[in-house]
Amino acid sequence: MKTAKLLICYHKPDILLKDEIMTPIHVGRANAKKDMKPDDPKLKWLLDNMIGDDTGENISLLNRTYNELTALYWAWKNYDKLGDPDYIGLMHYRRHFVFNEGEIKVYEIPDMESEHYFEALNYSPEKLIKDLESCDFACHLGKVDGIYKHYLANHRIEDMELALKILKEKYPKYAKYADEYMRQDVGNFCNMFIFPKKMFFEYCKYIFDILEEFRRRADISEKRFFVSERLTGIFIYEKMKEGLKYKVYPINFVCEKINIPIAYPINKDNLFATEVSIVSALERAKKGTSFTFYLMHGGDITDKDKQKLNKLSELYDICKIEFISSDLEQKYYPLEISEHLPNVKKLIYFNEKTIAMHDLGEFYRTCSVDDYYISGLPEDVATNVSADRKLSNDIFVINADRFRKHEIYDKAKPFIDSNKSPVNILNLLCEDQIGYFAEWFITGAGKVKEYDLPIFSKYKNRGQYQLEATWRPVLYFGENEPWANIQGVYSNFWWNYAVKAPLLFKFPHVDINSAVKQLDDQQKELNRIGEINRKMREDDLIIPLSVPNVDPLTVYVDNDHAAEAEKLIVSKEKAADKAVEITNETVKNKYIAIGTEEYGNLSAFGKAKIYLKTYGFKLTVRRATEKLFGKKN
Repeated sequence: MKTAKLLICYHKPDILLKDEIMTPIHVGRANAKKDMKPDDPKLKWLLDNMIGDDTGENISLLNRTYNELTALYWAWKNYDKLGDPDYIGLMHYRRHFVFNEGEIKVYEIPDMESEHYFEALNYSPEKLIKDLESCDFACHLGKVDGIYKHYLANHRIEDMELALKILKEKYPKYAKYADEYMRQDVGNFCNMFIFPKKMFFEYCKYIFDILEEFRRRADISEKRFFVSERLTGIFIYEKMKEGLKYKVYPINFVCEKINIPIAYPINKDNLFATEVSIVSALERAKKGTSFTFYLMHGGDITDKDKQKLNKLSELYDICKIEFISSDLEQKYYPLEISEHLPNVKKLIYFNEKTIAMHDLGEFYRTCSVDDYYISGLPEDVATNVSADRKLSNDIFVINADRFRKHEIYDKAKPFIDSNKSPVNILNLLCEDQIGYFAEWFITGAGKVKEYDLPIFSKYKNRGQYQLEATWRPVLYFGENEPWANIQGVYSNFWWNYAVKAPLLFKFPHVDINSAVKQLDDQQKELNRIGEINRKMREDDLIIPLSVPNVDPLTVYVDNDHAAEAEKLIVSKEKAADKAVEITNETVKNKYIAIGTEEYGNLSAFGKAKIYLKTYGFKLTVRRATEKLFGKKN
């Protein structure tokens, strides 16, 4: 019977997976021995339970750059110490193959401690060997929106371009396949595979040869080899194109418990809105996610204010509140925050105009700033490919370690004294160390006339805009704050959290006359059904009205437009399967608008049967107007 070893990379204690095939290995052990005390229980656990990557010929000290590849290098140069297996592969301590052949997906099997975990992975040593004997190799394949695009969303284009250039120089037979692979949506990620011995040795020669040359040509002092995943994918893709027989396995990604540090600027005027933002993160948190909220403030925040905010940690056991006093103007807090948190390596900096749409754990983990000092929203339409990258607004993910290492705050002090804007200071001091949020992380709301988005459209309606917002973990409001812009396309999301907040503070100050005028202006836009219909082909109207298995659509219009709307819509009644009912009475409540189903009443996120329904945000607006017109909190 043939033999196999699956190396499972650990860098800290966790649930131990170990049998005759699964072989835990401590990566970066040489660094751990230098950085940790000999009697540290974490180090002792790692030493007692697994082999290390620091014996024989090794590159263990380079683990901070090579990541899990130090385990593969050790195996390559010390293969006999593994028993000279016929097959060798790699997994991670919380990323494991699920041995269900042919699936391209990611599982969520959380209970690693269960005695049935191997069964959940569909794993047994006998089954795995039998699987491997029937193919040439096995690997994981995942799907993204463009492999090259996915890399550029979080990493440096110049690194990938250099790695590809070296690959084509040293291994020209891969050149065509490299270009094809980088244009695809399906590829190998996480450096997870199972190769026969000969193929493994070929792979190691290929990848370490390229990376060694990369080290010679690039400054790697603060760099991790994220390019390695794409190089591995290209190697596997070339083998597929050669016609080798392979098996594809999905993976299980087990989220570990994570405490997310989030900083907010607070002042007397934004306490309620900040409370809502914090509540959104707490309400969306998955099991295992917790938060430490660092609230930066000046002299206007009282002990009573702090006591009220601390009630959030009483209501949510996954929440810890800490206060940081600053003498700076609030707008300069992002420059200073890292100095106050010497033990925090990476943090999120939000403001009160931000709400969480999903658990923020994935955003925090995958919004990488390893290659940058800071990531944020781009100025204009710039991307990570842009040579001159500049930030806008004031929500960021900050590499606090690198801020401190490169003394960003000290360098910023002269500019603060000159009253230069904080974003301009960051753009100046961080220069080419700026990254941008990937487009799948953030929905940017708050356009000046976002309510002008078409109610009926062949391509999108308001409901579809809202659906797209539910796909992303963060929603950021711009100048049209949702507490004043009640009928904005995305405002109902904010209000759904506002009504869940414990109402510790008074509602934000709003100019009532301006708010009412804004509502009136928006209502005029939203009620222009006749005008909108005239601008569209008659057939287009039926598209959003013919979704099967939905409740009838009730359209609220004023009397001036009712006859025209009824004529157009009812003429399509048969084709629409009677999906429309017309209400001809005048809308008496100025706050009733044409909109979509309230966020909290959607059947499920990600199920794309959002259907244009004009119920008018009645529940949301009632609560909104109570707060707007001074209901005591």
